[in-house]
Amino acid sequence: MGDVTVGLVVNGASGHDIRRLVSAATVVDNVEKGAMTVRLLAGLKASGVDRVLAMPTALAIASTVSRLMRAMALEHGESFPSLEWLPMEPRFAASDTVEALTMLVGAGVAAVCVLGGDGTQRLTVGVLGDVPLAGFFAAGELGP
Repeated sequence: MGDVTVGLVVNGASGHDIRRLVSAATVVDNVEKGAMTVRLLAGLKASGVDRVLAMPTALAIASTVSRLMRAMALEHGESFPSLEWLPMEPRFAASDTVEALTMLVGAGVAAVCVLGGDGTQRLTVGVLGDVPLAGFFAAGELGP
């Protein structure tokens, strides 16, 4: 399959909007987003992806990803693609997503995986052009 690079955007701010305060929509915390990311990384490796370029994200997500990848490699021999953080300074705003996606497209990624809410998904579609998108909503993102 060759050297396959996939882009990754995990939005630590998604799922914290007004709907969570006024409705029965669920909240997915950043630790769970980190765990979801590790499961995604394992699946990407199993699919032949060698390298993942990722948008820098909230510390709770990044530290969970690092901790779980080490634990799964040690305990289960799990293999992951190499994970590289994009050289950008996150501001934890919507502009981070646009900046990261622009960098990912410029790097020539084969596809982009996005874990975020509906706002993040809309931003993504507007930037990617012809690059394939795999969008992942956290539980409850499409809820009331």
